[in-house]
Amino acid sequence: MKIAIAGATGNVGKVVVKELAKTDHELVLLVKDINAAAKVLEALNTDKTIIQQTNILHTDEVVSATKDCDVLFWMVPPIVSLPSLKEVYDKVITAGTTAVAKNNINRVVIISSLGAHRGSGLGTISYVGIMEDEFKKVSDNVMVIRPGYFMENFIIQKESILNKGFFTFPFDDDHKIPFVSSDDIGFEAAKHLANGNWKGHLIKRVMGPENLTCKHIENIFTETLGRPVVYKQESYDAVKKTYAQFGLNETIQGEFYDLLKALGDKNGAYSIERAAEDSTPTTLESVIKNKILMTE
Repeated sequence: MKIAIAGATGNVGKVVVKELAKTDHELVLLVKDINAAAKVLEALNTDKTIIQQTNILHTDEVVSATKDCDVLFWMVPPIVSLPSLKEVYDKVITAGTTAVAKNNINRVVIISSLGAHRGSGLGTISYVGIMEDEFKKVSDNVMVIRPGYFMENFIIQKESILNKGFFTFPFDDDHKIPFVSSDDIGFEAAKHLANGNWKGHLIKRVMGPENLTCKHIENIFTETLGRPVVYKQESYDAVKKTYAQFGLNETIQGEFYDLLKALGDKNGAYSIERAAEDSTPTTLESVIKNKILMTE
């Protein structure tokens, strides 16, 4: 099969590429940065990979890059250059669904989110819910992967964790969150991309090995690093101000605010009873050792 991979240089995409490079499938990497894609391929022993410089905000580029592809891997990267995240999602969704329809792509695997079925007002969780619906309109075979909160997001806070001994969220310290590694998300996506036998509109939840509270995470960091790390709860408004300091406009600040409120609601997006098949193996301890400390 010929498999097109969006976001091939991202945390999830790199894992997808690495896993699929072990197969006989032909890969088409849709990337904005050719040099970044070349680095992803350096360590892989494969000659069945095509790099297509593609801006996935542009429908015509995506349609051209995915011509003759049998399968599409699709996710929305963290783009904040447009007036709103909603506009980013709308453009990326349109590009992907148009490519599927015009190129008769047989199967699609998309990265969504836990809680995507819960409707509007949840920031990007609502937007990926729309994405699920739109892909189902153009393809009979859609595998939706709904992950929890990425463990790798702690890398953003590595300086405060490693040098100052604390991490922050706006969540109550006893709020349980399904933290999952991007590696496990990539493994799950690659498995379904390589398998040409599944059919229908399917959902796979990916929730990590266990739900964690911020108090539990304190203990994991402290034990793994061998020095105290504490949780400092910030208000949602304080987090919104931090987004402003990053230069994000008010609309995007509000969208991230809505997302965090949804994640922090004990009856919200993450209030999902875990089934055995939802669990994945990579632990937070492993991510701390192999990613956070490796970036020190």
